[in-house]
Amino acid sequence: MLANCDVIMSGHTISTQFIISHTDLNRIISRIIAMGYELEVNQMDSFFMEDGTELISYSFDNLFGEEMVLENFQFVDQVKEIRA
Repeated sequence: MLANCDVIMSGHTISTQFIISHTDLNRIISRIIAMGYELEVNQMDSFFMEDGTELISYSFDNLFGEEMVLENFQFVDQVKEIRA
Protein backbone atom coordinates (compact mmCIF):
# COMPACT_ATOMS: atom_id res chain seq x y z
CA MET A 1 0.00 0.00 0.00
CA LEU A 2 1.28 3.46 -0.84
CA ALA A 3 0.63 6.37 1.52
CA ASN A 4 1.38 9.99 0.67
CA CYS A 5 2.07 12.01 3.78
CA ASP A 6 4.16 14.66 5.48
CA VAL A 7 6.57 13.50 8.17
CA ILE A 8 7.41 16.07 10.82
CA MET A 9 10.69 15.39 12.61
CA SER A 10 12.66 17.86 14.72
CA GLY A 11 10.65 20.78 13.35
CA HIS A 12 11.26 19.82 9.70
CA THR A 13 8.45 18.73 7.38
CA ILE A 14 9.26 16.15 4.71
CA SER A 15 6.71 15.28 2.01
CA THR A 16 7.14 11.62 1.20
CA GLN A 17 5.53 8.33 0.27
CA PHE A 18 5.49 5.19 2.39
CA ILE A 19 4.81 1.65 1.35
CA ILE A 20 2.87 0.33 4.32
CA SER A 21 1.51 -3.06 5.30
CA HIS A 22 -2.15 -3.93 5.81
CA THR A 23 -1.33 -4.20 9.52
CA ASP A 24 -0.08 -0.61 9.66
CA LEU A 25 -3.06 0.62 7.62
CA ASN A 26 -5.41 -1.03 10.12
CA ARG A 27 -3.47 0.52 13.01
CA ILE A 28 -3.64 3.97 11.38
CA ILE A 29 -7.39 3.64 10.78
CA SER A 30 -7.88 2.52 14.40
CA ARG A 31 -5.98 5.57 15.68
CA ILE A 32 -8.02 7.89 13.45
CA ILE A 33 -11.28 6.39 14.72
CA ALA A 34 -10.02 6.60 18.32
CA MET A 35 -9.46 10.34 17.74
CA GLY A 36 -13.20 10.67 17.09
CA TYR A 37 -13.26 10.76 13.30
CA GLU A 38 -15.59 8.61 11.21
CA LEU A 39 -14.61 7.01 7.91
CA GLU A 40 -17.12 7.04 5.08
CA VAL A 41 -17.53 3.80 3.13
CA ASN A 42 -17.95 5.80 -0.09
CA GLN A 43 -14.23 6.63 0.13
CA MET A 44 -13.43 3.06 -0.91
CA ASP A 45 -13.25 1.47 -4.36
CA SER A 46 -13.10 -2.29 -4.84
CA PHE A 47 -11.66 -4.06 -7.89
CA PHE A 48 -11.70 -7.78 -8.64
CA MET A 49 -8.87 -9.38 -10.61
CA GLU A 50 -9.34 -12.36 -12.94
CA ASP A 51 -7.87 -14.74 -10.34
CA GLY A 52 -10.46 -13.66 -7.75
CA THR A 53 -8.10 -11.36 -5.81
CA GLU A 54 -9.80 -8.23 -4.55
CA LEU A 55 -7.94 -4.91 -4.59
CA ILE A 56 -9.32 -2.15 -2.40
CA SER A 57 -8.46 1.50 -2.94
CA TYR A 58 -9.02 3.97 -0.10
CA SER A 59 -8.88 7.71 -0.66
CA PHE A 60 -8.33 9.81 2.45
CA ASP A 61 -7.76 13.11 0.59
CA ASN A 62 -9.62 15.86 2.47
CA LEU A 63 -11.77 13.20 4.11
CA PHE A 64 -11.86 15.08 7.40
CA GLY A 65 -11.82 18.62 6.02
CA GLU A 66 -8.57 19.33 7.83
CA GLU A 67 -5.08 17.94 8.24
CA MET A 68 -4.76 14.76 10.26
CA VAL A 69 -1.80 14.39 12.62
CA LEU A 70 -0.84 11.05 14.17
CA GLU A 71 1.75 11.71 16.83
CA ASN A 72 4.30 9.09 17.87
CA PHE A 73 3.09 6.46 15.41
CA GLN A 74 5.50 3.54 15.14
CA PHE A 75 5.33 1.31 12.06
CA VAL A 76 5.49 -2.47 12.58
CA ASP A 77 8.38 -2.77 10.12
CA GLN A 78 11.42 -0.52 10.28
CA VAL A 79 11.13 2.53 8.03
CA LYS A 80 13.88 2.70 5.41
CA GLU A 81 14.78 5.73 3.36
CA ILE A 82 15.44 5.15 -0.33
CA ARG A 83 16.80 7.94 -2.48
CA ALA A 84 17.38 7.91 -6.21
